[in-house]
This record gives sequence, C-alpha cells and structure tokens, in this order.
Amino acid sequence: GDECASSSSSGTLKAVPRGGSGDVVDGNNFPFMFGSRINSMKDRLDLVDPSSLPVSTPRDYLLRQSTIRGLGCVDFNYPQHFGEEHWTPEEAREALDEVDLVAGAVCLRYPSKFARGAMNHPEEDMRREAIEITKQAAEAARILGCNEGEARE
Repeated sequence: GDECASSSSSGTLKAVPRGGSGDVVDGNNFPFMFGSRINSMKDRLDLVDPSSLPVSTPRDYLLRQSTIRGLGCVDFNYPQHFGEEHWTPEEAREALDEVDLVAGAVCLRYPSKFARGAMNHPEEDMRREAIEITKQAAEAARILGCNEGEARE
C-alpha cells in the first residue's frame, strides 16, 4: 500500500507503518520502535511539503513526524515544548493519539537562568523552582504515557 500519510475525512492522518509490536512492513517483521526528539523537525524544511508550511510549533513538528515511515515514538523537551504558547500535556497526548504515535520521554531542559545549576544552584529560590519544574516535567511524562518514571508526592 501507499506508505505516505494522507488526511482522512476526520482531518487526522491515516496510519503510517510505525514498527514495534510485531508490525509487518514490506512483508517483514519490524520489531523495533524508532523515535526522534520533536525539535529535530525544525531542520531540513526543504523536505517539507510547502502546503504544510510554516512548521514552527511543537504541533507542527509532531504532524511532520507523523509522516515518517517507521517512526513510532516522540520525545519532548520540558518546558520548551509546553506551556501557554504551545499546549498542555493533555493536548499533546490527544495529538499523539490522532496521528498514531506514542511519547517516549520528556527530556528536562532547564531554562538558561539555571546556568549556575538547577538542583545545586547557590540560591535557594532557584533550587525550589528547579524542583517544581522537575515535578511538572514528571507529571507531563505521566500524562503522555511515558513509562520510564512517574511523578509522586
């Protein structure tokens, strides 16, 4: 069949062979799941269908990833791929479900103001903020269905 993603009548993408879980691709068992960090989709815009431009938000990057044959897993950066200017973890989970991808990990990327350290920053307020960001990232990972860890109080 056609290996390119195309829009269905509901506006979501039809399944693209993903791999993992014993999927069969081109008549062969494809047991491995491959993933990519969502921000890797910022590069090589010359390979993007011009009708899908601009590609500038995490949602755009996710839609671009959903067209890659064999890719089944997406890694996010926290807090860079979330928040008021982007989406909530719940919205990201819905978008993943719509394009038949799963979240592999939420990679914690402390903002530049933590250049002197996060958990070991010399200022107590900065350490407390780093702890809160870490807890928020863990909660985002839980909501997205990442199975490498879980947020607990």
